[in-house]
Amino acid sequence: MKKISRSKNSVATQRTRIDALDKKIIALIAQRLKIACKIAQEKKRLNLTIRQPERMASLLAERKKMALTHTLNPAFILKVYKIILDESMKIQKRQLAKKHEHF
Repeated sequence: MKKISRSKNSVATQRTRIDALDKKIIALIAQRLKIACKIAQEKKRLNLTIRQPERMASLLAERKKMALTHTLNPAFILKVYKIILDESMKIQKRQLAKKHEHF
């Protein structure tokens, strides 16, 4: 009985650690998306398009290398980053649309 109780405590402890990491991950994603808003303003000023295929290709290749360095499945990391990049572009488009409304 004590062994099961210790195992449950260990699982609970590990879940608490995961919860703390998830809070950090979400906070970092929020920071990243705020930076995307600033980038949208710069792209407008420089007359650049939201979508920058060369940058995306370079970023995804680099993240794939990072995944391998950390023994993570590169396909998984690429999926995560494609979702992040998609949201980043949506935010940038909304940011530019807001700027156009004021003109």
